[in-house]
Amino acid sequence: MPFRPCRTGFPRTRSSSSPDTLKGTSSTAVNGCSFIGLGAFILGLFYGGFPLVIPIAIAVFLASFIPVVGAVATGVFAVFVALVFLGPIPALIMLGIVILVQQLEGHVLQPLIIGNAIKVHPVAVVLAVATGGFIGGPVVRNAPAREPLRQW
Repeated sequence: MPFRPCRTGFPRTRSSSSPDTLKGTSSTAVNGCSFIGLGAFILGLFYGGFPLVIPIAIAVFLASFIPVVGAVATGVFAVFVALVFLGPIPALIMLGIVILVQQLEGHVLQPLIIGNAIKVHPVAVVLAVATGGFIGGPVVRNAPAREPLRQW
């Protein structure tokens, strides 16, 4: 079916960016849970074993689908587990690992992966997330809300 814009300028047919966005978000979630789980495991090697590494990694994966709150909540959970079972110094190291992974994921991996999935330049993804977050809050920070950029 050829592209025919309606009066608003948006296409009449539904695009296929939602499945592509889900694939990109899943890939980003796998990266996040792998790196945080690996960081917790390596930290546990030096401090006598980090408990709940696999449940923390699974929680990071599942919470990665919640735009803003999920990553923060699972990061706090990982740091809390390190504080309770290993002490304050390993908890600070775990906090550093969580912050490093989340910053790399949010500012490097996600724009590259999601931008490639929905065929938008990564800088446009960063600008759309920043603009959407400024205007609409966390609700607008997901990729289907950036769909008009792809059509434009």
